[in-house]
Amino acid sequence: MSDNQPQPKSQEEAVPTTFKAKLKQYLVKLKLLIVDPNESDLTKSISVAVGVFISIIPLWGFQTIVAVATSFLLKLNKPLVIAASYFSVPPMTPFVLYFSVIFGGLFVSKPVAFSLSSINLDVLQAALFQYVVGSVALAVVVASTFGLATSLLLKVRRR
Repeated sequence: MSDNQPQPKSQEEAVPTTFKAKLKQYLVKLKLLIVDPNESDLTKSISVAVGVFISIIPLWGFQTIVAVATSFLLKLNKPLVIAASYFSVPPMTPFVLYFSVIFGGLFVSKPVAFSLSSINLDVLQAALFQYVVGSVALAVVVASTFGLATSLLLKVRRR
């Protein structure tokens, strides 16, 4: 080495040279970011619950933006909120839509009744309000469930 380049002070400060070492170092940093030991279990649980809530309510295409903004405003764990906001990925979307409409039927005065075989655009337009109400109610229930489950998992992990 030339005299102009600073020498690493210890083995820990040495820069990993292989892809595997770099990946491992990145994953360790990511784990510390997500499972921050300085954050309370309550903050982590609320972060998951908020992310799941945002993923279910009808914010089509804006979930990530709303998740980031909410995590900053509420001082939550940003990676956990963002990760949980991907709960309604495409394979889950039909189930979220269906159960939102069904769940919304419990809260509206004239619920739209239909079956999976009779769904078309007219039925969906008639059920839009029912869907919005149901998606918010479903989001509260599912987010609460995921938040409580996260809290329980973190408590079990500490033992």
